[in-house]
Amino acid sequence: MARIALVAAVAMTLTACQTKTEPFKSLTAGTVGTTTVAFQTADGRLKVGSQDIHLTFVDVAQKPVITSQPTLVLTLAAGGGSPGANLPVPLTETSTGSYTANVDLGSQGNWQGTVTWAEKGAPLTWSFASMVL
Repeated sequence: MARIALVAAVAMTLTACQTKTEPFKSLTAGTVGTTTVAFQTADGRLKVGSQDIHLTFVDVAQKPVITSQPTLVLTLAAGGGSPGANLPVPLTETSTGSYTANVDLGSQGNWQGTVTWAEKGAPLTWSFASMVL
């Protein structure tokens, strides 16, 4: 009976490990030099309203990259009755090469994101676009 309980406990532990979900899903990623920047949200998309976002910086070996002064600005061009928006997003470092923030997007549209940072003293920039519905 003890053997059956042990097997059941091991099976439950393995199942729990396999079904563990990551808190963020990648929306987009890009590589600048040898650094890949990934922009992530809870469900892999941007939407109108308040949401948490996550930025990661990794090298070709998928190891975190030490960055300094990373910034994120989300921009919505004016048009279609919208005055546009320019939203600087304050980032909080959670670990080396990993940052989170909360953004509150007030309108739908084609938002542009620009990430800037310094790596070994060199300024770098990566941009992306995402449709917000």
